Amino acid sequence: MVKRSSNKVFILFLLTYSLVFAGDIRDILNSYFKEEREQSYSDNRVLVLSKTYAEFNPIGGFADGRYKLINYRLEKIEPNIYFLELDFQKKKGSFRFNQKVQYYIWYDGNVIAFKTYKGKYKYYVPKPSKKVIKRGNGYIIREEPTVFNVVLPARGGKVYLYLLFR
Repeated sequence: MVKRSSNKVFILFLLTYSLVFAGDIRDILNSYFKEEREQSYSDNRVLVLSKTYAEFNPIGGFADGRYKLINYRLEKIEPNIYFLELDFQKKKGSFRFNQKVQYYIWYDGNVIAFKTYKGKYKYYVPKPSKKVIKRGNGYIIREEPTVFNVVLPARGGKVYLYLLFR
């Protein structure tokens, strides 16, 4: 009888310890993935696609050509205003040339406007297309995201920006 009650106490101790330890792990993981969680909760419905590129022609001619997008940062400043920072890089032999371009964007769901050093560029965003797919006995209506490409001026060149609207 004594052995059985000591086993129950031991099992109760293990359950309590595992619940406390699991709570600590949950807090650690939540703090570790805090940035990703905030990004997923944000209502940021605009993404920059990786096929975005830029063509620069700086003075001197040694770094002319197409630059590949290596990183971007899209930050919501106010309800409809975003700040977009694009990092481009060109590899030529063992040399790497970097360019940084920044734009302010106003987007309300129907219209997108870019503030550039040459002025304001305004575009109407097309509505997402709907695709009807036959599955078994019924149909599925799927809304396809809109891909929108824009050519914007940058100092020393042009940016070919591909945006995905969800």
